[in-house]
Amino acid sequence: MADSFPDRAQAFFLFLHKQARQAQALYLLGDLFDRWPGDDDDDETATETRRELSALVAAGIGVYVQRGNRDFLLGKRFARDTGCTLIGDTHVLTVGERRLLLMHGDTLCDDKAHKRYRLGRSLLIPALAAFMPLARRRNLAAWMQEQSSSSRQPVKISKQTAIFSLRQNRCQTLIHGHLHAPGEETWQDGKDTFIRICLSDWEFKGGYVKINTINGEISNQTATITT
Repeated sequence: MADSFPDRAQAFFLFLHKQARQAQALYLLGDLFDRWPGDDDDDETATETRRELSALVAAGIGVYVQRGNRDFLLGKRFARDTGCTLIGDTHVLTVGERRLLLMHGDTLCDDKAHKRYRLGRSLLIPALAAFMPLARRRNLAAWMQEQSSSSRQPVKISKQTAIFSLRQNRCQTLIHGHLHAPGEETWQDGKDTFIRICLSDWEFKGGYVKINTINGEISNQTATITT
């Protein structure tokens, strides 16, 4: 989300007031923000998002947040201000006897350019950001978003890498984002069957999945966005 997309932000806040209030927990799988210059960001959307998430946590809903490739600078201050729990790139959610693998999804991409970007992102940029004033970090974040958008190519995850992660974490179902292309598919690998579910990015309509905590059943849901 960003101030330049107020309809999308308001749709998300409405979702927090309605559907999310009916849940036991909410998992946000990265790129909650189109850009995040740091936990001291005080623009209107960032401030309202912190306030809305804090209210959801105060209502007794657990909120768990993964970092995405656009908001990787989310940190401890954000967690403290909102009451949310930051989780790692790979998170296993156990529902009954079912184990679900939750990921943002960019770590499943084998593209060499993206791997180099992730290396710099995880080591160099946070170190530089620690010494930059907010205004400069905002400019850097905006530039990185612009570069990402202008050069966006069809993004794919590696099936081999995804299945390796599923096996490593003893899961049969992967839920992730990142691709900007919602969908669901079933993979057969030897005698094992795996399910991959990709979430919508809320650019045109809000997509999320609802997980039944009793039987682990997953159903796709839609939240309307006005554009």
